[in-house]
Amino acid sequence: MTDQESSTQPSTKPRSTERRSTKLKQESLGELKKFASHLRITPWTLAIGITTFVVLVIIVVWTTGLASYIKEKPPIWGLFGLAFVTAYIQYVGFTLSLQGASDIRLPVLRTLELELAESVTYVYTPESVGSLALTMRFLHKQKFTTAQAAAATGLSSTVTTIVGIIILPIAAILSVGTINVHALKSDTPSATWEILAAILGIAVIVTVLVKAPTLRAKVTAWLKQALAYLDHVIKNPMSGIKIAGGELVTLAGEVATLSFLVLATHHSPNIPAFIVVVLIAGTASSVVPIPGGLGAPEAILIAGLNATGVHGADAIICGMSYRLFVYWLPPIPGAICLYDLHGRDLV
Repeated sequence: MTDQESSTQPSTKPRSTERRSTKLKQESLGELKKFASHLRITPWTLAIGITTFVVLVIIVVWTTGLASYIKEKPPIWGLFGLAFVTAYIQYVGFTLSLQGASDIRLPVLRTLELELAESVTYVYTPESVGSLALTMRFLHKQKFTTAQAAAATGLSSTVTTIVGIIILPIAAILSVGTINVHALKSDTPSATWEILAAILGIAVIVTVLVKAPTLRAKVTAWLKQALAYLDHVIKNPMSGIKIAGGELVTLAGEVATLSFLVLATHHSPNIPAFIVVVLIAGTASSVVPIPGGLGAPEAILIAGLNATGVHGADAIICGMSYRLFVYWLPPIPGAICLYDLHGRDLV
């Protein structure tokens, strides 16, 4: 065969390379799908979470007349920017708590990346079950045994819950004198209360139907586990202090976010009351067994803001913006972190 004839023959190398590339992409996609399934992220959970978010946005725009409202009463946008930044302090707190609960030293940056990645599983898996699976995979990659990984995640979760239980009544007592319950009905349109009541009612019904059959067993098991972890904390007080410190950092970031939003809408923040509202709304996010909490956390925030003197459209905008900054938006950088951790074979 002459050189001219060989040059006219079609080369098989580009096709072979293209086939290998396509095969690698298919394998990578299959691996990612398997990984997402392991974390309990499914098309259904994504659809439910996204639908909840879209419905909430529509409610806000419809009930506030958002564009005209902002034009008539412009907020302080710089404070909105501060609120956006402080919302990410919670992930620093999560990182500190997990490090405090771990016997093996964890890398700070990658642990922070893990906590941000968990914003995806927190939003798009029921009761955040995917977050536990993600943490366990990360700890296994850090040379934890299964027992060590389970102990670290359980200890961190238990101590932070107990800290919240202790803080809640203290903050409630401090805030009770500043809340005017009698003024709520007159200062807030009845339509707002009807919407809030409907959202909370549906969330409560769904939660009771799903959890009631096994609630007693779960509570009993949690109490036994909590006692064992408390014994560990008594024997290792520094561990408990570090975990509690992380929870306080998380709470401080969340309260600061809500406070800046309230200041941005020309109202004065009520720190003790905001602690109560933030803790209850966060609990609703975890307890309601539907991704996004069916809007219950947003309803709690708006009702709580009404109780502190932030009424009407201001309460709706502050409550929804808070949830947007601390809950709905973090999965965007969280997805990038999740992809990076997976690419580094750390989860």
